[in-house]
Amino acid sequence: MFPKMRLAAVFAFVCCLLIGATNAGASGQTCKNVKIKITNKTNWKEIKVEKLWYWDNDINDWRQEFTWTVLWIPINETRTRTRNLEHVDNETTKIKIRWGRHDSVRMIDKYEETDNFNCQGGCEVQIEIK
Repeated sequence: MFPKMRLAAVFAFVCCLLIGATNAGASGQTCKNVKIKITNKTNWKEIKVEKLWYWDNDINDWRQEFTWTVLWIPINETRTRTRNLEHVDNETTKIKIRWGRHDSVRMIDKYEETDNFNCQGGCEVQIEIK
């Protein structure tokens, strides 16, 4: 049996300001070249990041990043993806990912969500999965 694992995320926002619920941007703009760095700090040999969503305050709902492809991350390694997030330029947003691992029979899915941050072109979001 696998030891009980807990998920903790450490988020470092470089070029992204942690803010409350301020919605300062214009609707319809794209936050370009957002670097999303995800690190596998679990005890599992490899994790799989399957989906990514980001929050759009204008519609008060999650938008799925459809260009996201499955990302396999070996233990103690980091993978980076750069994405353009539509409708959230210079606005408060947050990111949610679905990740997991395979046991002997099925995929075990887990979800993680970041804190709010102000999305500005070229910002970097780091997520450490433990």
